Amino acid sequence: MKHIKMAALGLGLVVAGSTSADTGLITFLGTVSNMTCVVSGGSGSNGAFANFSVSLDPVLTSTLNASGKTANRKGYEVTFSDGKGGSCASATITKAHFRFVGSSPSVNIDGRMKNVLGFTGAQNVEMQMLDDGNNLINLTNHARKDVTLATTGPTSLKFGVQYYATGVATAGNFRSDVIYEAYYD
Repeated sequence: MKHIKMAALGLGLVVAGSTSADTGLITFLGTVSNMTCVVSGGSGSNGAFANFSVSLDPVLTSTLNASGKTANRKGYEVTFSDGKGGSCASATITKAHFRFVGSSPSVNIDGRMKNVLGFTGAQNVEMQMLDDGNNLINLTNHARKDVTLATTGPTSLKFGVQYYATGVATAGNFRSDVIYEAYYD
């Protein structure tokens, strides 16, 4: 009788284990588009499509030793193309409109980009965006830049970015992001 009880107990564990189930959610995302243009990082960037990066050269803390000092301007381009190095202009798409989104999480109320690394990164340092004439771009203004698309080859918009001291800079890494929007007509 002792052996029968043990067998019944073992069977109960197997049945209990096989009756439980997991549930979850699978999300499928996609886009159906007639868009012929893609945005990529051009000269001065890593060249990736959509999400690209621009690396500034290191700067000494002694260069950013007071509020308002700037250093190491880096030029870069935002490029519109067909994704293969050609033009994305067509009979219905002749212009691109581009703007930085001032409500990006990394943009502060002064229109500059803050260091998202917090206390582990460089302190008293932000980044300023510049236009192709080296004029400051206040990112909170949502200013739009319009460009007529080239009929052959890609079309690029030129920008710059530089370090900006908000006080005596401390050593550390810097990372920031800004969201952009592009649309066409």
